[in-house]
Amino acid sequence: MLTRIPIANLYYILCYAWNRLEDDELVDARELAGQDTVNLLAQLLAAAVAQALRRGLNRDYQARTGEIHGIRGRLLFAQSKRRLLFEHGCAACEFDEIDHNNLPNRIVRATLENLRDAESLEERSREAVMSVLRQFRGIDSLDLHPGLFRRVRLHRSNAHYGMLLSICELAYNSMLPEPGEGPHRFRSFVEDHELMAAIYQDFVHNFYAAHAEECGYSSISAPIVQWAARPRDDASRAMLPVMRTDVVLTGPERRIIIDCKFYHDAFTRRFQADKLISTHLYQIFSYVKNQQAVSGWENCEGLLLYPTVDADLRADYDMAGSRIRAATVDLSVPWTAIRSRLIELVAV
Repeated sequence: MLTRIPIANLYYILCYAWNRLEDDELVDARELAGQDTVNLLAQLLAAAVAQALRRGLNRDYQARTGEIHGIRGRLLFAQSKRRLLFEHGCAACEFDEIDHNNLPNRIVRATLENLRDAESLEERSREAVMSVLRQFRGIDSLDLHPGLFRRVRLHRSNAHYGMLLSICELAYNSMLPEPGEGPHRFRSFVEDHELMAAIYQDFVHNFYAAHAEECGYSSISAPIVQWAARPRDDASRAMLPVMRTDVVLTGPERRIIIDCKFYHDAFTRRFQADKLISTHLYQIFSYVKNQQAVSGWENCEGLLLYPTVDADLRADYDMAGSRIRAATVDLSVPWTAIRSRLIELVAV
C-alpha cells in the first residue's frame, strides 16, 4: 500500500504540479498537520479567494439584451418597432456590459458552496469558506461539469485565477456523486490513481524545471522520442506507437530521460522474490536506445521514478551499454528530504 503522504507535503506537491510556486506560502503548512484532503482544498481555496479579493475579482464583458432609453450597442429594430418602444424614447438593444458574473467566478462560487456543504469539513475550514463566499453576492452559482473548466481562458488580466481554478477542478474531481440534496462527500484524491499519477508527473516535471540550473542542467522538456526505425511503407509507419516522455533533463555533461510511475508497488513477486515490473523496464530501455540514435544523445540515461511504498528502491544497471536506473522518492518524509532526494538522483 502506498505510504500515506502528509497533507503539508501534498500542499507543496500541488504547488509544483500546478506551477504556482509563488503560492507556496498561501497557507501555513505547519497548520495542515492531521487534516484530510477536503480540509486542505477548503483552506487552500479560501486563502486563494481571499488573495483574489484583495486584488479585485476578475470582470469580463457579458452579452446583454434589454430595453433601454436611447440606443446602445446593436439596435434590435424589428423588436423595438413591434413593441412600440420608439414612441417612449426606448429601444431593444444587444450590448456588452462588464461585470463580475463571469464563468471563472461562477465556478469558484459553486466550488465554495460544495466545500461549505462537505460532510467532513472541520468548523475552522467551514468558517474560512463562508467568510469569502459572502463576497460573491451578485455572482450566480452553476452546476459544475468537466466541460466548464475547459471553457475558461486565462489571459493577462485573470492569470492569477490559475491556482483558483486548479483547486476548483481538483475539488470537483474528488466529489462523490450523491442522489438528492444533502451534505456532499469527498473522497481523498490521493486514492484516485489516475488523478494522482497526473499530479505526480506534473510535480516531478515542474520541480526539475524550477531547479534545473541548480542541478546542472540547461533545459527540461517532455519530447516525443522518435523510433530509430525505417518503416517499409506508410501503413507500417502509422502503426508505430508514440513514445511520449514525462521529463527529459538536458545538460552539457548529462542527459536523463525520466519516466514517472505513480504505482502502489514498484515490484512484482515471482518465486518469492521481488522483481522490477518488466513492462516499465522495457519502456524506459526503448526510450533510451531510440533516443541514443540522435546526434548528441549517445550517452543518455534512463530513470524510472516511483514513490516509496514499503522500502527505498535504488537499482542501477548497464543495459547494452546504456545506464538504466529505478529509484523511489519517499513522499512521507519532511519536504526538505524530498527536495534533497530529487536533486541527488540527477546531480551531475
